[in-house]
Amino acid sequence: MSNAAEYFPGGLMCQDDEGNVVYMQALAMTHPKTLIKSGAASDLYRLSIIEAELAFKLVRKAEAATGKKLGAKIIIDLDNFSMDVLYPPALNVYLNLLTLLQVILNKYENQFQALFPDFGRHIYVINSPMMIKTVYAMIQPVLSKQTKEKLGEHNIYRHWGGSKASDLPTGDVRMGGKVPEKLQYKAEDNVDDDKKDFTKVTVAARSKVEVKVKGERGKTFRWFWRVSTGDVDFGISRNGEMGKQHHKNHSHAHACSAPRECKHELLWSDETFIHE
Repeated sequence: MSNAAEYFPGGLMCQDDEGNVVYMQALAMTHPKTLIKSGAASDLYRLSIIEAELAFKLVRKAEAATGKKLGAKIIIDLDNFSMDVLYPPALNVYLNLLTLLQVILNKYENQFQALFPDFGRHIYVINSPMMIKTVYAMIQPVLSKQTKEKLGEHNIYRHWGGSKASDLPTGDVRMGGKVPEKLQYKAEDNVDDDKKDFTKVTVAARSKVEVKVKGERGKTFRWFWRVSTGDVDFGISRNGEMGKQHHKNHSHAHACSAPRECKHELLWSDETFIHE
């Protein structure tokens, strides 16, 4: 996992007394302009997928023990919210993440159809700024006494008004913040990021370009590419069958780099770039 993972806020705080997973998201502590430069978007996707699967496993185990239908309770803390959080390139990454998670949920829908449709049981928004409170009249600025009672005050870290023991007031929840420059990506630190070795591919708007690569079983594909302007979707397919889900990369973002093992002899891999 990326060294900058701790700067993407959020984390599983606990399971409440019923067995529901409680996820705390200190959204306003995100610093998108430095976060997007600190690692590939795929690092964020992996982190989020791992946490989502952990939540599902915890809930399934609790459901088996209690015989009750359970899910996730999400707390979104907007303390110190500013418009910097709405940095457009980062918003596109977040939206792509939601799309990816939805694809994963759909893939397992038949297996877990009783769980996924209403996995999110409740969403609480706290420390909401005035401009958001005017839109969401029911939002409360702090966790109310009733909410604490529902979650169990002993399940909530001290930072949010609970009594859960931890070395830090925020426990294991990642609190975000500005990513230090030493963790931000620099091309000169990566031997693969040498422009003279790159092949330029131009993808016109609303079109796609396919790059065919021949491989052998047991060998590994490794790709490294960056977007000079705009954004593109990237995916890998074999004989028309998608092997790597499309994901979007932006000119503002970290270069895209990852390995993939070949599991078929003499496969032709279509690396597809789509410019919407």
